[in-house]
Amino acid sequence: MSKTSSRRLPPAERRVAITAAAREIALSDGLSAITLRSVAARAGMSPALVAHYTSSMEELVVQTFVDIVHDQLQEFQQWVAPGPAVLRLSRFLQSLFNGEHVVSATIWAESWAMGQRNEAFAREVRAENDRWLSFIESMIVAGQNEGTISVESTAEAALQVMSIFDGTNVHALVRWRADSDRLLFIEHAVEAMLGMKRGAFARTRAGESGIAAQEEVS
Repeated sequence: MSKTSSRRLPPAERRVAITAAAREIALSDGLSAITLRSVAARAGMSPALVAHYTSSMEELVVQTFVDIVHDQLQEFQQWVAPGPAVLRLSRFLQSLFNGEHVVSATIWAESWAMGQRNEAFAREVRAENDRWLSFIESMIVAGQNEGTISVESTAEAALQVMSIFDGTNVHALVRWRADSDRLLFIEHAVEAMLGMKRGAFARTRAGESGIAAQEEVS
């Protein structure tokens, strides 16, 4: 929980505390739980003080969404970066079943619903979608250059992968099918989309595990 000092904080520190409180609420309870009262309680301020330092709760919710998904994308880029494209894509798909990712999937699902009713929010969601799409396409382009992926259009292939990724996220939120079943489905679907041999992701993971085991022994 965010805590503020009993001393009178400067405006900049007040705003940081409010931003941090909104982020904590979003990650624990969802974007819809960000309200004037909930932020005030989490930040240890009065609702009037939060209102004074916040242009609007709507803007705070949108900015909280943007900050979370920006950080998530940076973490993904760093995590999947080492290795050939197929290995990086494999890690990306496996992340669907990471506990932290389920939390972010909830954030995304809420953003789509909120964006339907709020054009300003929708613009930000579209912009973040474009950033994620570029990230996915960069891995497909790398695989095309490495000769492990074969597609007519990397842009269309990236959109297909992103669509199935998002759809599987929604299924995970309601725990539809076992994680292992969903992973196998999405891997086989993506392999077909990208002109890869069936089972390529599983073989890649097995190879990575073998290398890791050898390194531990040596």
